[in-house]
Amino acid sequence: MSGMLSSEYDYTPQMLAWMSTVLMSSIFVSQILLRSKIDKIGYLNCLALSQILAIISLGAIVYSKQYEIVLISQVIFGLAAALWGPSESAWIANNVNSDERARALSSYSSLRTLASVPAPFIGGILFDVYGSNIPILTTIALIIIDIGLILTLIKD
Repeated sequence: MSGMLSSEYDYTPQMLAWMSTVLMSSIFVSQILLRSKIDKIGYLNCLALSQILAIISLGAIVYSKQYEIVLISQVIFGLAAALWGPSESAWIANNVNSDERARALSSYSSLRTLASVPAPFIGGILFDVYGSNIPILTTIALIIIDIGLILTLIKD
C-alpha cells in the first residue's frame, strides 16, 4: 500500500512513517481497550467485525487518497487488527485439545503465511497494469468471501 501511495500520489517517507505510527498506535490502544470484551462478544463476531472494519478502511482509501482520510483508515484498520489476532487465537484454542494446541497454532500460522506469499507480487502486477484501486478492490472482494466463510464455517 505504501509503495502504491508513494508512486501514484506522491506520499513522502514522512507521511508513510506517520501512517505506520498511527496504525501501530491504533492496534496498541485498541488491544488495551478490547482485551476484556472479545471473550464477551465472541470470537465469531469479532472475526466478522474485524473483516467488516477492514473493508471500511480499504474502502475509505479507494474513495479518497487524501492524506487525512488515509490516516483515519489506518485507525480503523488498527482496530480491525486488534480484533482479529486474539479472536483467531481463541477460535483455535477453543477447538483444539490443549496437548495439540501449539502445533495447531503453528500449522495454521504457517499455512496462512504461505498463502499470503504471492499477494504482494500479484498486487504489484495489478498496480502496474491498473493503478492503485484494483489491488485494493481485489482485497475487498476476497475479504467479502472471507466473511461469508467465517459466518458459515466457524461456530462460536
